[in-house]
Amino acid sequence: MKKLITIGAMLIASLAQAQQGTDVEAAQQLVNRHFEIWNDANAAHWAAKMPQVYTKDVVMADYGGVATGYADITRLIQRVQGDHPGFSFKPGPVALNHGIGRVTWSFGPKDNPEQIHGEDIFTIKNGRLASLNVFLDKVGGPLRPAGVSTPGIDHVGINVPDLKQAEAFLVSTFGCEPVTQIGPFNMAPRADSVTLAMVRCGNGANIELFEYKNSRGSSVMPKSEDIGASHIAFYTDDVQAGVAYLKSQGITVLGEPMTMTSGDTEGETWVHFLSPWGSEMELVGYPNGKGYEKNSKARLWNAKRPAQ
Repeated sequence: MKKLITIGAMLIASLAQAQQGTDVEAAQQLVNRHFEIWNDANAAHWAAKMPQVYTKDVVMADYGGVATGYADITRLIQRVQGDHPGFSFKPGPVALNHGIGRVTWSFGPKDNPEQIHGEDIFTIKNGRLASLNVFLDKVGGPLRPAGVSTPGIDHVGINVPDLKQAEAFLVSTFGCEPVTQIGPFNMAPRADSVTLAMVRCGNGANIELFEYKNSRGSSVMPKSEDIGASHIAFYTDDVQAGVAYLKSQGITVLGEPMTMTSGDTEGETWVHFLSPWGSEMELVGYPNGKGYEKNSKARLWNAKRPAQ
């Protein structure tokens, strides 16, 4: 009798292992189809594929918020593909534990396919993904506790004499995109009115432009040494080419690009220039990283790796 019980237990365990293997294989196939959707640049394909992969009320949560249903997932894919053109996901092996699944993945362009790493914790219902919680492996770690909880910088603001001129310069030179505009408002004590526009430039913080009509404030641009003086720096892998373009457009470049050869900023090349209205700005590039990265796990924000 004991022998029969032992054989029965072994048979049950064997069947359970076989079922687990089948479940993992099915989950892997499902997850692979999930990432195929996210890697598909043709949005026309998504609608047909989603019902085969996700439940109708699928919930996907990442650091930016929660998406529910096909429409939200579609917008999320559009945002990710728009922010990271040419990038694709590569999933790792799936693991299951009592109905909860886990898969690690990498994300990046063809020349650096593992630029970003992360993992999804997921559940499956009736053969479809019902929920996914997305985690990124952030090199610098989470923000330290502070009085105000913030995920980062929303925008920087600058005053310009001509809003349309400033927008045109940012669009033609850096590929920025004007998104919002409000005003004019009669709320400026030393001007007749103020108009505000918000411009998005790649993966960086938004730029807010202020135009004060008939301003009675100072028209003198602050110098670098003045308290409160500031500047905006645009990243480019090729600063020299950027300088050549600026000069071809009649933009004043302040000196020659300087490449740092030691210290924390080793490998960084930078140069300042004047916008058409006289604001001091900067081109900066460090395609091979900076010196501090050799000795520190923390990472400064990088327009090429915005998720890290």
